[in-house]
Amino acid sequence: MPHLLVLQRELRQKRLGNPQVRVPQAAQARPQHPAVFRRLLARIIFKLNNGGDKIVEKYSEKEGRRFRDLMNHYGDVKNGKESKMDVDFLINSLIKYIGRDNLPNYSDFLGIYGRVLVNRFCIFDETMQTFGSGVFLAASIFDHACAPNCHVSFDGRKVQIRSLVDMPELDYSKCRISYIDPVASVTARKEELHRKWYFWCDCKTCADEERAHLENSVVCETEDCNTFIHIPETFCHKSPPIECSRCGDPVDKEKIRRYRQIVTFTKYHLTRMSEDNPKLTDCMEVLEEQGRVLHSLNVWRVRTIDFTFNAAVHSGCWERALHYGDKNYEGMRYYYGDDHPTFALFLFKLGKAKIYLKEFREGVRMLDKAEAILKDAVGPTHPLIVDQLVPTNLLANEDIEICLERRLAAAKERERLQQKNKVSRRYAKPIDQAA
Repeated sequence: MPHLLVLQRELRQKRLGNPQVRVPQAAQARPQHPAVFRRLLARIIFKLNNGGDKIVEKYSEKEGRRFRDLMNHYGDVKNGKESKMDVDFLINSLIKYIGRDNLPNYSDFLGIYGRVLVNRFCIFDETMQTFGSGVFLAASIFDHACAPNCHVSFDGRKVQIRSLVDMPELDYSKCRISYIDPVASVTARKEELHRKWYFWCDCKTCADEERAHLENSVVCETEDCNTFIHIPETFCHKSPPIECSRCGDPVDKEKIRRYRQIVTFTKYHLTRMSEDNPKLTDCMEVLEEQGRVLHSLNVWRVRTIDFTFNAAVHSGCWERALHYGDKNYEGMRYYYGDDHPTFALFLFKLGKAKIYLKEFREGVRMLDKAEAILKDAVGPTHPLIVDQLVPTNLLANEDIEICLERRLAAAKERERLQQKNKVSRRYAKPIDQAA
């Protein structure tokens, strides 16, 4: 794995807002924002009224940002039907919450609303679960890519942006973080980004035709074929017939209709689940509805199985977790990539399931890979590694062979360090002989 370069300034933010405000996983929930967003706006308004507009957060020796420097998409907010409903609702709520006299005029409020809406960060705790949102002025310089080269993590009140690839020199214009979960179809990703951040993504991942074909795919039913067949996201009776690229067999319109029903059903239910703690029964209902129609790398299949896997982990159903984790390994690897922190979290949970079910060798292998990725992405002292991953890995010492191998490796390492210290002392110049 490429050596991780920590971006040269850990962005110690004088944050606008409260880090412990609880919000749903979708930090951009609309049309009516929950009370926590109203409270965040209220705190920012009070901060700005008390000189917060003069705060400058540096992201380099010479460059920094004030709140007014953040993009606000004023025209999009003012002219958008949904955003106008949001603004009117929030203004009425804030009048009751902090009083009319504390609110800025309508035009200024639109600017504040827009800046907070598109520049908020979801804040993660030590277990990488979302628990709040906040505005970080300097960190707002980072643009989006569906396959990012940087990763966001938090250490208490400090946000850290770390590179996931080698960079010969730090160039913020080339640093990208992901605003959304990449496990979605290209159309769904673009629509979400435009709805919440007012831009149409044109990154390399969105332009990848092979990936787009896999994202919406079914299994060819021809015996001994089993290849994937792409089903376009938009299809009408005038569209050309769809055929398997391998065996040439056509896909009948009934299967296409059935596929669209399944995708609609899946999207509906997934958007109503808690991504941090989904219900196992609800997830299994969606999987049952999907049946054998969707290809194993279909993005909606991968996303559903991941929800089911996480639900099994949260419920302590380790056999089910192992089943769904093994089943979805290639899908998670394909959509996130080998070195993505989210794939590392998946490996950690799957490795834990294997350890708990006495599959020690395979469990250790997955935990070791997860640890290597996470050390680069969040740092070696992150609580997720120190307090959770390492202790889980130590459970494998129940296996006698693994325990002996680790003790021998530790003894060899001590011997190596002792030899190194001897050599260092031998060639060290005494202080009283120094020039």
